[in-house]
Amino acid sequence: MTLRRKFTFDNPEDSYWNESDSNSSSLFDDLQSKQLQARAAVDNLFGGDETPKPKNPSPLPPQTSEKVRLTNASPKASGKLVDDFLSMKFVEKVKVAAPAAPPSVVSEASASSLPSEAQRLDLDYSRLKAEHRKLQQHLETVRHDRFRPLNVEKAIERMIEGNEVSLDNYRSYNEKHQLIESASNVHDNNILFKVVIFLEKSLKEPLFFKLMATRKEACRVYVNYLQILKEWDKMKHFLRGIGRYQHAAIVEFEATRKYRRNPDKRVPLLRTMLHGSFSIPEMKFEAKQIENLMRNYEIQLQIEKYSNPKSEVFSKFPKQSSLLGLPALSTLYYSALYHYDDPQTSPTSINFIRQSIRFNDRLAIQTIVSSLVRQSRWPDVDKLLQVKPLAVTLNAAKNVFKGKKVTSKWNVAINNHNLLTIIKRSHAEPPPDFIFRILRGEGDSQERLRLALLFDVPEMVIECMTQKGDRTALASYAKSLRPNSVESFKAIAALNNTAIKWK
Repeated sequence: MTLRRKFTFDNPEDSYWNESDSNSSSLFDDLQSKQLQARAAVDNLFGGDETPKPKNPSPLPPQTSEKVRLTNASPKASGKLVDDFLSMKFVEKVKVAAPAAPPSVVSEASASSLPSEAQRLDLDYSRLKAEHRKLQQHLETVRHDRFRPLNVEKAIERMIEGNEVSLDNYRSYNEKHQLIESASNVHDNNILFKVVIFLEKSLKEPLFFKLMATRKEACRVYVNYLQILKEWDKMKHFLRGIGRYQHAAIVEFEATRKYRRNPDKRVPLLRTMLHGSFSIPEMKFEAKQIENLMRNYEIQLQIEKYSNPKSEVFSKFPKQSSLLGLPALSTLYYSALYHYDDPQTSPTSINFIRQSIRFNDRLAIQTIVSSLVRQSRWPDVDKLLQVKPLAVTLNAAKNVFKGKKVTSKWNVAINNHNLLTIIKRSHAEPPPDFIFRILRGEGDSQERLRLALLFDVPEMVIECMTQKGDRTALASYAKSLRPNSVESFKAIAALNNTAIKWK
């Protein structure tokens, strides 16, 4: 865009306007009187022989059409004719002095070379008119550029600099395509957001979706904007419009979280989603999770229905909150805590829940064990962790094939470390023989000694120190035991045993 030069007082071309009034008017003050003085000086210079002008010249006598002869006229008439003739001759001699013509060559010092008032005013008018023409052309250029859009790259640069740029002038589809392309290349979320909102308002949905489909950064900015406004329906419609059906399904699922504690409203929505957004092949795994969630709500409603708050277990372990809306593992923990002894066919039993909802075996066993450890039901824990011979054989074969060591004699779904961690977090006090049997399954002697000291199992500590042959450590540990106790006598007997090879 070509801009006209603005008027500046520093430009030599405009130096005329820098002249002050005093300098421009000092020479021409009282110009008329000075011109008269100059003219008189010129007349005196050349001198004059002209006859002085009469102040009041007598008017010429009117000419008569009739010719009169003196010989034929009377004495009175002839006298009048003579007087008129003499008067006419006098007037012819007295001629009006014509103004002297200006000399052909005017010297630099002559007064006639100075500009007159009219010439000066004409010069001022010409300069003002030229300056007005320049300003008018500049104004027309600015007004024309106001309604003509800038170049797209230039507009983006102005937006980066923080200047206000009107995007309404970009009306064609190609201009808007260049606009979103340039905004994506600068990697500025603020500029990209402004351009995306402009495109949303000025384009139809199919064209808007077409422009946004191949620009991930612009889609991310727009989706974050909709997420802040919590316009889930609009976000879902947009994601479907650009071909992101999986993302649209997840957004639709997230929109149902507000009914997490209200199964009566959420379950119908989940059922609709199961036959709609989650019916595509790519969402097969997520569809199974939706089915489990719906079954979980059904089981929770059944458990809430059959729960008796006045029972002994509820009085021993008071219920803190409603079960509705909690995850499936919480439902399993709740059933193991309050309904462990229910019949297997009951909808509140753990077997029915495990058959209805697809749990990971490791997570299910750990959840049930946590509930039983909290109740200090150690025989039930021991029974639950007992493994079948076939399961032991298959597990051992897998571990040998993978090059792993067997670290537990319990169920394959839980190892010694997980079981001891559960016991430690529950602040339970298991029987010593229970912990002793757990530690027996630990293959690493150093780890077994550490766990024995942690859970205070003196028999296992004495056994580990004896196997290592560390007499000094065993003697120090024996002093910490209660005197005359069974553990103290075992430590002393081990120290006095000569068959042990000490270090």
